[in-house]
Amino acid sequence: MKKIIFALLLVLANSIVEAQEEKNIADLDFLYQTIQQTPSYKDQLKGDEKYKQLYANLRKDLKSADDFEVFKQMAKLIMPLNDNHLGFYRKADSNYKFIPPKYKLDSVAMINKYISYPVDSVEGIYQGGKTRYLIRLVKGNEYQIINLSTGELKGIMYKTPHQSFDVIQFAPNPYAYTLTRNIKLLNNLLIGTNYYKGNVKAFYNMVSRKEKYDYKVLEDQIGYLSLGTFNE
Repeated sequence: MKKIIFALLLVLANSIVEAQEEKNIADLDFLYQTIQQTPSYKDQLKGDEKYKQLYANLRKDLKSADDFEVFKQMAKLIMPLNDNHLGFYRKADSNYKFIPPKYKLDSVAMINKYISYPVDSVEGIYQGGKTRYLIRLVKGNEYQIINLSTGELKGIMYKTPHQSFDVIQFAPNPYAYTLTRNIKLLNNLLIGTNYYKGNVKAFYNMVSRKEKYDYKVLEDQIGYLSLGTFNE
């Protein structure tokens, strides 16, 4: 009897895995077909055998039932494209809640290790508001963004062929996570995110205390808006 129950459970498990894989492949196929309609694909990758092989390889490796792992695999289909207008995200809903992993870290040891990394290295200690973060290489072209206070994974970065990074960031509703493109480290600022190294002034957070503006109507349905300068 136990053998029969075990056999039934095994068949059921295999059926679930096969159904999940079929769904994942269908999603990947849809993404691939959508990408093929974009001008950037037609200009950059149409007829590219390496890209076709990437797609074929991804199709063979989509058995995971882990939604986030599948998302990372599918994002690899976007990364070869040099196109900042492509958006990709996983929408949160009542049926899915993503819980980022946490790591046990010695924050003092991590700071001592990474604080002296070269300023032009994407690895290092970053500030984001009042919180410190660690960006570290984990394998190949993949980096992790970790909250040093909690050990929580806040995002994953991938180095692209375009001298930039694609970043999967975890966000509150309505998205569980989203792929942000063309992230670059410039003058200690990780442009496109809220992270920066050292005591760099984050100008995008500056607030003008003396807002100055001037609006004029030039002619029917045409106006002119002049904004003042930043004031400390």
